[in-house]
Amino acid sequence: SEFESEFMNAQHDSTLTSQQFVNSLWALAKCRIHPSSQFMKTWITSFIQEHSQTLSSQELTSSIWAFARLESKCSAEFIEVWFDAARREESGFLLGYCSLCFWSFGVLGVTPTHQFLDLLYRLFESEQEAITSQILSNCMHAFAKLNLDPDEKFVDEWMNQFVRLSSSFSALELSTSMWSLSKAQIDVTPEVMNAFYDQFKEIKMKFTGKQLAMCMWSFAHWNLKPTDEFIQYWSIAFCNVSKSTNARTISTTMWSFGRLQLTLSSNVYNAWKARFFNTVQYMNSQELANSIWGLSRCVSDPGSMLLEAWCENASKKLSSFNPHEYTNSLYAFGKMRKSPSELFIELWMNRFDSAVSSLNAYELVLVLWSLARLEARLSKEFRDSWKMHFIQKHK
Repeated sequence: SEFESEFMNAQHDSTLTSQQFVNSLWALAKCRIHPSSQFMKTWITSFIQEHSQTLSSQELTSSIWAFARLESKCSAEFIEVWFDAARREESGFLLGYCSLCFWSFGVLGVTPTHQFLDLLYRLFESEQEAITSQILSNCMHAFAKLNLDPDEKFVDEWMNQFVRLSSSFSALELSTSMWSLSKAQIDVTPEVMNAFYDQFKEIKMKFTGKQLAMCMWSFAHWNLKPTDEFIQYWSIAFCNVSKSTNARTISTTMWSFGRLQLTLSSNVYNAWKARFFNTVQYMNSQELANSIWGLSRCVSDPGSMLLEAWCENASKKLSSFNPHEYTNSLYAFGKMRKSPSELFIELWMNRFDSAVSSLNAYELVLVLWSLARLEARLSKEFRDSWKMHFIQKHK
């Protein structure tokens, strides 16, 4: 593009200041315009060889944020140089900068250095008046995405600040915070949960389907049943946005209800079912397995049309099911005592020989239990194979 050409020329002539250099990538990221591979190669090379020594903390923040926004892969050399520059500019980092960098690391899958985490902890303690709902959400999201255990003192202060600022949380920040806490396996205090419920009630109609699914997934991951009042407000919000939800949201929602064995209201189920028919063709193996598994635990009779639609699409993708998805799908039909289509059963049986060696003892038992519930007729070859592998795995 013309923009990229002008950048290349200016960079070649060394006429760009450090701020202009960073802003060139930041602007593209802000507009979600993905630059060419040649542009990125030139930009990264210039960062490493020329500009890293002169960038301020704000410019370092803008650069790593741009990579996260564009979901652009960072080389190990770039990350090393970035952290060296950040260490040099440590005194210039504010909590807002630091939290935004940390969020970016979470998106990029980059584990921060110990020095950077120590800086985050110090700033979180010393700049409490600067803490916002976005900072809280960004920090916890990064810990969850990177599978890092936050410092206990940090968690305590985070929860105190969450309660204090809960009324300012947006739907995105609230759902992200709950998802992150659950993903990081952090048990929240009653005060945090009550603050969440209160803010959810206030802004319930501002949630997207994905954000509602994240909230319900959090409860399922904690194995914590939400209050009846929350479910009521959640249901109203879901019915409001269900027509725009995607396959992942639909499957996550049903998995969560199934995990908690919650009763679906007729309004929620009808809205979910209508959207299921529109999205099932786009579901991957995990989404298909999660949908039918969740359904089996909270709906006694989904109806033949829904099961037929599921079987039709699952049959096309059965070869991509992993052992967990493979067994859980059959379990769902066994639990409902609803026989899947003949084609699905035939394909499922044909795949057993190649899948059985990957199944553990529990999954083998689940298979046999499911087939018994379905009163399936098992061939001698199937029985012998099951028996041999069960004995091996049981040992």
